[in-house]
Amino acid sequence: MPLIPGPSFAGPLLACVFLSAAAQAQEKPGDADLCYKSVSATAVTMEGVIAACSRVIATPGKSQGELATAHNNRGAIYLHAGQPAKAIEDFSAAIALDPGSAMALGNRGEAYRLQRDYDKALADEEAAIRLEPKLQMGYLNRGAIRAALGQYKLAIADFDEVTQLDPYSAPAYLNRGEARRLSGELPQALEDQNKTIELDPKLPEAYLSRGLIYQAMNRTDDALADFDRAIRLNPDSFATYIDRANIYRRQGDYARALADQTTAIKLAPDFPLLYLNRGQVLRDIGRPADAIRDYDTALRLDPKLAAAYADRAAAYGATGDLDKALADAEAAIALDPASLGGYAMRGNIRNMRGDYAGAVEDYSHVISLNPRDAMAYNNRCFALALLGDLDRALADCDKSLAMQPEDAMTLDSRGYVHLRAGQPDLAIADYDAALKLEPRIDTSLFGRGVALAALGDKARAATDLAAARAINPAIDREMAKAHVTAPQGL
Repeated sequence: MPLIPGPSFAGPLLACVFLSAAAQAQEKPGDADLCYKSVSATAVTMEGVIAACSRVIATPGKSQGELATAHNNRGAIYLHAGQPAKAIEDFSAAIALDPGSAMALGNRGEAYRLQRDYDKALADEEAAIRLEPKLQMGYLNRGAIRAALGQYKLAIADFDEVTQLDPYSAPAYLNRGEARRLSGELPQALEDQNKTIELDPKLPEAYLSRGLIYQAMNRTDDALADFDRAIRLNPDSFATYIDRANIYRRQGDYARALADQTTAIKLAPDFPLLYLNRGQVLRDIGRPADAIRDYDTALRLDPKLAAAYADRAAAYGATGDLDKALADAEAAIALDPASLGGYAMRGNIRNMRGDYAGAVEDYSHVISLNPRDAMAYNNRCFALALLGDLDRALADCDKSLAMQPEDAMTLDSRGYVHLRAGQPDLAIADYDAALKLEPRIDTSLFGRGVALAALGDKARAATDLAAARAINPAIDREMAKAHVTAPQGL
């Protein structure tokens, strides 16, 4: 969720519609009031204020102060309309006319922030604060810049300053709550967003932020309730649909997740990450071809989006097209040398093709980038076991299970390591645990059957082997590639 400081105007603004080209004509009666104060006998629109300010600026005889105010206010409208480059031109003109205008400096800093030019943004906000040490907007904007740079403690200090200047500033509590959430200070963040909602019960961003806090606290029902409120207050907030969809996806409610992702795309069809998110849901429900179409769209919108290549690689892998999957994984890594998905997928492909050493190398890259990736340890465990490096394999499976003790697939992998090591009793214990969690894992059933046969329990072994073959008729051939075969006659 973006922080929302925003620009300041020389007077209240009532903005209703988007901009068109500014009119260039002689000043009309009422233009000064409309430009300087946004006061008009008729409905005030962004377009109307832009036109009025443009006529004021074009009319000779205005004082430098009047022109500076007109440029600042027109710039603020451009900023609200999502045109920061035009806004910067106007704020710069205002500053040239009035170098002591803290308001124009603060507004230009916000425009630079929206362009992610954080050095220039920070310089402008600090200049504004030096000129006017009690300028709330300056601290709000500087706090937003610092938060964008990951400097959360400094950002919180700026928002603290605003709450001291104005204990009733909803934007200060909102933004401080976001900074605290991003820094992991969840109880304090929750306190701030509760205060924001107390001050402004109809602010959708507050419910969105509080919902994300509840989500991080594993209070899923409260998070969903807040996302619902945020959507009721602002049905056009695509970010809220994404966050709600993420919860639905984790709950396995793929129909609702897909519906929310589709709504988000309708609201922001040119935002590539939305197609990436929906593609992941489509993969989850076994529709890789549809997922690939979403990843194609994401890459048309942003050809350098490494995550889309990595996810499309996984989708191609699910269709069995390993050549395209490998090409996409390689593309992801080329674009982003820290692509977890790219290395993980390439490792999976190498594993499937029998290049176990290459797979180990890729999984090791993933672990070096994210030492808490339990799945990477599991994958490397299995690849090492296929190479016959059973001691290192066991160490990796143990590390994975230390992070996720009830992961059925890792229990299956460790069972395989024990089976390869000639420890059927330990293998059976792991396969039992895996099958208790997921009763239809064909490799666990087959492995347990082989282990039971090694211990002389041929009746139970036959039952397990038959169950594995019923689930996967090709299981004997697949397990033979992993050096595990059923005893003759079973």
